[in-house]
Amino acid sequence: NKVKYFVIDEADRLHEHGFEEAISKVIYHLKEMCPVKPQSILLSATLTKGVEKLAGMSLKEPNFIDLASAEPEEFCFTLPSQLVLHYMVVSAKLRLMALCAFIVDACSQKDSKVLIFMSTQDSVDFHEAIFCNILNPMLVESRLKKVSFFRLHGNMNQPERMAVFNEFQETRAGVLLCTDVASRGLDIPKVDWIVQYSCPSSIRDFVHRAGRTARIGSRVDSLSFILYSEVEFLKQAQNRLNVNFEEINVEDKIQLLLSIKLKGDVTRTRNYREYVSHLQIAFENIIYEDSSLLESAKKAYIAYIRSYASYPRETRNLLPFKQLHLGHIAKSFCLRESPSTLGAAAFALNQTKAKKIRQEKESTIRQRMSLKRKSNLPIESRFSEYSSGLTSSSATLKKKRYFN
Repeated sequence: NKVKYFVIDEADRLHEHGFEEAISKVIYHLKEMCPVKPQSILLSATLTKGVEKLAGMSLKEPNFIDLASAEPEEFCFTLPSQLVLHYMVVSAKLRLMALCAFIVDACSQKDSKVLIFMSTQDSVDFHEAIFCNILNPMLVESRLKKVSFFRLHGNMNQPERMAVFNEFQETRAGVLLCTDVASRGLDIPKVDWIVQYSCPSSIRDFVHRAGRTARIGSRVDSLSFILYSEVEFLKQAQNRLNVNFEEINVEDKIQLLLSIKLKGDVTRTRNYREYVSHLQIAFENIIYEDSSLLESAKKAYIAYIRSYASYPRETRNLLPFKQLHLGHIAKSFCLRESPSTLGAAAFALNQTKAKKIRQEKESTIRQRMSLKRKSNLPIESRFSEYSSGLTSSSATLKKKRYFN
């Protein structure tokens, strides 16, 4: 009952993720409990019908302050100048082995602190489990240094998240596997590598991920794992960010896996491609002997496919779902069954049908929207917080800029 200010930040994202009901409960409670009504402030990158609905619930006689420039323009993003960008083009079936090779190089043979972004909570859980239960024992048997692994995602409760965050902050070297829950608001010092194992849903999210570090003048490296079908996303990122990416050759990297000793006659071969194939099979054998790991692998695989199919419309042409090799993606989760057995093929077919229905609905909505009058929220002022051409984008969409 002593609340003086009520702020709804990222209102468009809150609405997109279905928090409208939760926010309405908070608003109702404040109205009931606060003798003096709090000053309410709503901030949003875009002005949509959903945001206007939230504004209607939380604001009374609002003043509308537009931070967009008068002329439409593209989003402008900046990255720290000391952030060095790398990419690795890798086939889907080699993704896991390439990631293992990177971890061996960065954290077992060196002392690096690494953030690895993944698309789903299930992927984070699965990879943390196999790295702790399969990769680390192999490193120990090979007389290589064991790696400390941490995980962070939105399905963990707040005390768990804070414990992981604090422990990773204090550690000198290790790997934090995380979803985009870690891409905003976290300041983790002395990170050496930002790895984007799965493509972000937008250039904006790429910037947010990479912006977790490279602060106060310290150099940091960023690595993006890119499938062959995702190269256009990389080109778009280069153009939009006006930066150059340095390539890391996947074959040069996976040769480092020869330092992991495997049992049997395979140890005699120095053909790294054959050796990596045997290492992949060793991972699969262990997973198929452990029912909990196998179940985790299947959940992570399906979650990855669903996540990929749900990329926003403006990104789908850069990250085409139809070009995914579902069988090779399954291999990267150490699965041997066919996509149809795992349920991914049926899911892909349903996505095609759902896309057609969605397009029809969107067409109907556009027709209805064109008949409605524009919002009559009063404009208090129009100004830019930044100078030297660093103002934000389209006034129509009321977008603001994102900086790290």
